[in-house]
Amino acid sequence: IELFNAGAAAQDIGGWYIVDEGYDGPGDTAHRYDFPAATMIGPGEFLVLTKGVEHPFGVGGGDTITLYRADDTVADRADWGSGDADGSYCRVPDGTGDFMVGSSATFGSTNG
Repeated sequence: IELFNAGAAAQDIGGWYIVDEGYDGPGDTAHRYDFPAATMIGPGEFLVLTKGVEHPFGVGGGDTITLYRADDTVADRADWGSGDADGSYCRVPDGTGDFMVGSSATFGSTNG
C-alpha cells in the first residue's frame, strides 16, 4: 500500500487508519492498521506500507482499502477487481488522477 501527499504542506496522519474489505469493526486487528502518533507525509512524498511490517492483511485479488481520518471519516478508498492489483493499482497522476492498472509496482516513486 502506498500513500501520497499531493498537498503543499506536510500532513500528520497520526491516529488515522486503513482497513481492507474484510474489516469487521474496531476489535478486528487482522484487517486494520493504525498510524502511530506524529506519522508525517511531507509535500510530494510517498509513504509505503508493507504487509507483515506495517499492516497484517494482504491486498490482491479483488479487494478494497479504505483510509480513515482520526475522526472516522473516509479520506480515500480504492477498490479493484480480481487481478487488477497483481502488478500495481495506482492513481495517475499521483494522488489526484483516476485509479488504473499499472504495468509494474512503483513503490516510493511516481506512478506511470
